[in-house]
Amino acid sequence: MMNEKKLEALEKVAKVGSISAAAKELFISQPALSQTVSSIEKEYGCQVLTKQNNRLVLTYEGEEIIKTVRRQLILQQNLERKLADAADGQEGRLNIGLSPIRAQQFLPEIIPLFRAKYPRVKVVVHTTLGFEKKVLSGDLDLAFVMDNLELGIDPADQRMLVYEPLFRYAHLLAVPPQHPLAQEAKKIYNWNKRPPIDLRQVAGEPFISCTGNRYVLGVRPIWEAYQFKPQIILELSSTETLFPLVQAGVGFALGQDSYAYNFCKRREGAFFRLDKGEFEHNLCAIYRTDTYVSNAMRDFVSLVKEKTDSGVWNRID
Repeated sequence: MMNEKKLEALEKVAKVGSISAAAKELFISQPALSQTVSSIEKEYGCQVLTKQNNRLVLTYEGEEIIKTVRRQLILQQNLERKLADAADGQEGRLNIGLSPIRAQQFLPEIIPLFRAKYPRVKVVVHTTLGFEKKVLSGDLDLAFVMDNLELGIDPADQRMLVYEPLFRYAHLLAVPPQHPLAQEAKKIYNWNKRPPIDLRQVAGEPFISCTGNRYVLGVRPIWEAYQFKPQIILELSSTETLFPLVQAGVGFALGQDSYAYNFCKRREGAFFRLDKGEFEHNLCAIYRTDTYVSNAMRDFVSLVKEKTDSGVWNRID
């Protein structure tokens, strides 16, 4: 069976469309990568790449080989997890997908507890997004993502994923510190104890936004509910610096309350609920339906749930 290194090489060539470009990204020589592709074709007795519109693409045979080998590798991973659990479950590797902000939120609370129980399990955290595809491919064992958002994943592929709800979160309006609304927030810092506001109160004010699919799909219903067209002066590729830029006075922004709680510990930030609803979503742990959920995987998710139930993620006062 093709090994994982060869599989990743073939997938990289198909993704970038050329041997030379793929070789650069894989940090290997072009002849070495060409030889890898040739060895795959020799192993399976068929052509795996073809030229189309001046770029290399997978042939039908190439696509089927990748799908089948991926399934075989997942079966192998499942077997290894089962055998590890049958022994003592204390060794192995856990690949987790977390957004950068979620990693800052979860890891300081979860990792010390997890390592106390699994000192010999290596945890590898991936913060580059596109987690559904990485879980489907077997690159990640599990990931933490928002639900109810269509990201262009084939429905058949999405049915191969389990979405296990962990907690709900709402969207808040973040207000820069120099705005009069921020002064109102100082009187009652806990936004849950203040009346929600009409987003149209800040019509014409500068807004910071993000281009990420999940962010766009999450805030679009809010714009539509208020028939609000934000005056966007800055767009980010991710939400990591969204609220810090609001704090710096750059503009207003909509964002998740679970991120706002990070500011609460320092008594920073002015956040407001919206009077047209919470616009809630679930944060879910996702994994493949055919994945053997190891003890380590299950306990990692359970620790997130326990911290959720104790109020760690949503403590204001």
